[in-house]
Amino acid sequence: MKRMGVGNGVFIVLMFVVMAQGENVWALEYNVGDSTGWIVGPVNYTIWAASNQFHVGDTLVFSYDKQFHNVVEVTKEKYDKCTSAAPLAYYNDGNTTVVLKKQGSHYYICGFPGHCVAGQKVKITVLPLPAAGPSPPPAPAPSPPFVVLDKGNSKSNTFPSVPLHQLASAPLLAALMWALIVFHLF
Repeated sequence: MKRMGVGNGVFIVLMFVVMAQGENVWALEYNVGDSTGWIVGPVNYTIWAASNQFHVGDTLVFSYDKQFHNVVEVTKEKYDKCTSAAPLAYYNDGNTTVVLKKQGSHYYICGFPGHCVAGQKVKITVLPLPAAGPSPPPAPAPSPPFVVLDKGNSKSNTFPSVPLHQLASAPLLAALMWALIVFHLF
């Protein structure tokens, strides 16, 4: 076995750091309303939320002008009535970050008068991270090729697309990291 250099040691430490992150490695960040942000008007937040799939550990980012908007987490009843009295959480910093810590429905409105009624509200349904299981059926369109380096020789391979959150199983991640370490050392 060859002697391990500083570069190999750094590689191993980085692999252990990645493995220690576990399920949070695959958490995603969502800008509420995409590039438009958290405003009254052109964004239909119901459609926006339905076009995304949120999981435990993901982050919502609400970007808004704090002079005219805020973010209020409320119960379903208060969401339906557009009332911000006795909120579960209240934010008014202009760039609110909310980590989705538990599965289920979460309700956010703007507490400024008339904004919620005008559509500035969003229901976020948070799913648990799926357990590693059988792979989904392959996508109908071919995946783009990418290069796998093999000790300096490159080979072009095509792999099926798999959503990152489906790979977030700790045993799978650990096996992958060990395979990378062994490959890198020998």
